[in-house]
Amino acid sequence: MSSSSIKDQVGTTKKDEVKEDLLQIWSGPRSPGSLAARGEIRGGNTNLQRSWGVITDHYMSFKNFRSIMNGVYTSNYPIDLLGYLDGVGEIEVVTDHTFTLGDNMQTSRVTFTIKDLEGRTLECEARGVLAIQLYNKWWRHGGTETFITMSDWMVYTDRGTNEMKIKDAGGISRFEFNALYQDVYEFRAAYFNESDPTRIESDGSSVELDWSP
Repeated sequence: MSSSSIKDQVGTTKKDEVKEDLLQIWSGPRSPGSLAARGEIRGGNTNLQRSWGVITDHYMSFKNFRSIMNGVYTSNYPIDLLGYLDGVGEIEVVTDHTFTLGDNMQTSRVTFTIKDLEGRTLECEARGVLAIQLYNKWWRHGGTETFITMSDWMVYTDRGTNEMKIKDAGGISRFEFNALYQDVYEFRAAYFNESDPTRIESDGSSVELDWSP
């Protein structure tokens, strides 16, 4: 925690303890994917607005898990997903049969599951560098609750189980943990049955933000 001075319109300095990253959000340049919080003087007390200016203009269109499981989407084009990261397996080294320029080409693979608001789960698979990135980032998060956005992933049918599953689409697939999008905030709030996902509270002297990206 660090202390910062905020001046009202008449030049009175108010002391508020805020998280350092939130101060950077206040004073730094705003870019897509960033937060913008606004301070106001009310009756001599400095309060953060409960509304957050979350940039929402991303290109992703998150698909419904039920539709995926019912075979609405095929492997002809990539889709975007949003869900709770329910589990991540260990990294494996497997033979990549899609690599046609040589035999026995090996690559890293990690499987993970994501869950929607109705408890449906999808099994997903990432390979290569993407698998290592996802596993390492998940490991660094430790026990932190994680909500994942996935852009440009492919639906496929598991020939052994006949289940619809998700895999990366080579170099175009991306993921992000706890992205600063309105969709993620609303999903998180609904997942934990919260009325206010940011849960910003102020008594005029301190502000606690219950959201860690």
